[in-house]
Amino acid sequence: MLTAQITTVQEGTFNLQQWTQAPLQMEKSAILNWPVDCVFNLLTNHTRWPRIFPWLEAVTIDNSQAIIKNGLGAKRICDMGNGMLLEEIIVGWQPTQMYAYAGLDESHPFGMRGHVSVISFDAVDNGRSRFTWQHYFDHANPSAMREHLDSSMEAAMQSLIKNCGGEQI
Repeated sequence: MLTAQITTVQEGTFNLQQWTQAPLQMEKSAILNWPVDCVFNLLTNHTRWPRIFPWLEAVTIDNSQAIIKNGLGAKRICDMGNGMLLEEIIVGWQPTQMYAYAGLDESHPFGMRGHVSVISFDAVDNGRSRFTWQHYFDHANPSAMREHLDSSMEAAMQSLIKNCGGEQI
């Protein structure tokens, strides 16, 4: 379970099993027309997320526990409007390769447990990159949560493709 008192964030290789045993997984990928470092920089500039992800009104970052500013150990607070806040801790960080974030169980607005997302980046051809977004989670109503996540992830993919060019795979 993930709580606000996460104290095991550490540098090094990311171990998904350290953060979640959640049984459910979703994944989406796209080939983007930007180089890996540019896509990584775009997606780790958290306060700019509302320009990319249409369901967000604002994102703030708390670096008070961060090992790496805006990265490992940082707390991201996503304001979805109507008082709905999603708090996440950056728990994995490998610049230009991947980062992972964990939603806090006790304050998760959608009731997910063990929610961890891994975002990875790979160079492909002609300066383009593969963006892969994986969600791991547990929920009392898995089919409803899958439908919600699928809709959110699809909107995000289309927004990224619009911003960076490319295609969903």
